[in-house]
Amino acid sequence: MKKEDLWKASIFAAIAILFLLAFMFLKPEITGFAVFSPGYYNWTFESDNYVYDSSLILIENNSARLKLQTQEYSWTTSNSTEIYIENGYYDYDNKTSEVINIDSNNYVVSANKIFDIAFGDFLDNNDVITMHTKSSSANNIKLCKASEVCNENNYGSVDYNGSEGEFSITISNLEHSSKSFSIITNGSTKIDFISSTKGNIINAQYDPNDKTSKLTSVDNDDLDVAKKKMFNVIFGEGLQNNDIISLYLDNEGETNIYLCWAGDFCESNYGSMHFPNIQGWYNITISNLPSSTSRLAILTDDKFDVDYIKVIREWEEENTGINLTYPDSASLETQTFELPTINQLNLFSKNDELKGQSIKYYYYNENWIEIPSNGSLPELEQIKLKAEFFSNKTETPILHNMVLSYDFCSENWECSEWDACQENGARIRECTDKNQCGSFVNKPNEIDGCDYFPGYYEINESKLISIGKDNITVINAGGVVIDLITNDNIVGSNFEIEKNLNLTEASGKKMVSNVNISIDGINEKLESGIIRLYYTDEYLAENNINEDSLKIYYYGENWEELNSTVNKEENYVYANAEHFSVYGILGEVKSESSPSSSGSSGGSSGGHSSTSSVIVNQQMPTEIKETTKEIPKEIINGNVETNAEKNSAEEISGNTFDSLTVLVVYNAKKAPVSVPIGIGLLVLMIIFFLRVAKFNRKK
Repeated sequence: MKKEDLWKASIFAAIAILFLLAFMFLKPEITGFAVFSPGYYNWTFESDNYVYDSSLILIENNSARLKLQTQEYSWTTSNSTEIYIENGYYDYDNKTSEVINIDSNNYVVSANKIFDIAFGDFLDNNDVITMHTKSSSANNIKLCKASEVCNENNYGSVDYNGSEGEFSITISNLEHSSKSFSIITNGSTKIDFISSTKGNIINAQYDPNDKTSKLTSVDNDDLDVAKKKMFNVIFGEGLQNNDIISLYLDNEGETNIYLCWAGDFCESNYGSMHFPNIQGWYNITISNLPSSTSRLAILTDDKFDVDYIKVIREWEEENTGINLTYPDSASLETQTFELPTINQLNLFSKNDELKGQSIKYYYYNENWIEIPSNGSLPELEQIKLKAEFFSNKTETPILHNMVLSYDFCSENWECSEWDACQENGARIRECTDKNQCGSFVNKPNEIDGCDYFPGYYEINESKLISIGKDNITVINAGGVVIDLITNDNIVGSNFEIEKNLNLTEASGKKMVSNVNISIDGINEKLESGIIRLYYTDEYLAENNINEDSLKIYYYGENWEELNSTVNKEENYVYANAEHFSVYGILGEVKSESSPSSSGSSGGSSGGHSSTSSVIVNQQMPTEIKETTKEIPKEIINGNVETNAEKNSAEEISGNTFDSLTVLVVYNAKKAPVSVPIGIGLLVLMIIFFLRVAKFNRKK
């Protein structure tokens, strides 16, 4: 070899070695073959599947915007109003002593004259005022507000018949509790004593003078009020605590002035003041009133001149107002959107109305990154967007939708048919992406669970079995072989077998063997079943049983013979089984003159107890497992003929039970061979290179 050729070979070998190393240790990616398609995702606001503060952002009419904020503010104003006097009554005749006891001393109350009475305690609705009267004219007696002649609006009444005795009025229609009332009659009535359910009368004042005109203006026409003289004033509406009674007083003398309940000379009062005997306005603030009242008594320790009376009511009022503004800013985030694994050329766009305001847009990639003005985004596996709204408080920007456009490779998988179910309960197939995306997100399963139907079982006593629809399943239970065909799959059914039960024999028959077979759920789905029960020549000889007479019987309440056939070559009896329970082989005992059928000696010592082990240990014939002929239709359909008919037992045996087989299919797994082959090629290349070098040296 020339030196030049040697160098060419060396260079070729080196390139081959590098290629093999790259192939073995680098994972090549698919390039230039992937099929890309355009795609997009549109974030609209037909639903509110977003993350946002609903107090700051409003989603409605398929758009998002800042929410108008209702800001409430408040302030306090001071108010006042004046309440004027309606009546002022003075110069009452004090008649308390005449009605405080039941005695000969009484007082005549004339028709429609004010007769004010007061009690030591406040009375309520349903309390009772009782009057003791002397004989006088019959009339109606009404209970009215203090210092008032009422008509229909009263607190109760009684019809007085004019005789001496007690007459009562039950109080009703009171707005508030009261301790003073006026008794008004429409005729002359002699009253001797007044009491109530809460105590006796403490004060009675009669027929006052109306002094209202002296109290309504400051004009020097004043009213002189003396000590221990009742002076009741009545206002146009009910008075309450913190109201101010304002009095214009003339010079008369220094004294204390205080407020009491109308008609009552009180000890604890509802407000007071000291008059220093200087003309002018003086105020008394009402306090401690138990309830609102329009009537009060103004009393004094000495005397005073009053020219004008009014009430001033002052109060503070809380006022509220509302300002409507937009928030300075607020943000809205989308849910995470999974992008196709293979994507490129991501482009963001939006449809918004700024109205002089602004919206900033971000995408999330470990942190929030503002989207550039051209909308270009990197390749991402998933995307989440954020829109941040900004406002000057008087306007709001509006966002209608956001769109992400991208190119993506859509996986297009094509799979082969499933392989047969394996013994481990799995089946496999191969799937190929026709678009060669290089991603496996939507790749179908290549391994799947399945129901495995082996077709053959060897069982001692019990086992879970599965039977495939319309396929033969053979169960070898040692001395008992069952062929099954079902019209539906049976999965995980429990099979149990119990041999040589202690059962009564049929009349004139000898028991050879019996079994109790149980297969859960088989009877409803059984299409065809053949049962084979095995026997031994030894047992027949020891018990002198005629082999030709052997039959399979089904045991219900009694033994019932089945249409069965004897296979003398392989020592079994078979028959069609329509269900599974107790079956047995029974035969006839030979007459003493008949020769032995088997001519065998040895084996069982006779009886069922001695033959049990022989039957249990009987093995399945080899032909059952290895031959592949089909079962004849006449056997599957139950048309089994006896030995006496045209088909011999040998013919039936040859056509039927040589047909059983177990087919086990093994699927070879794919083995990764690229690295071993590469290493082998590498070794061959090195050997080739060394031999070339050696040849060159020799030359």
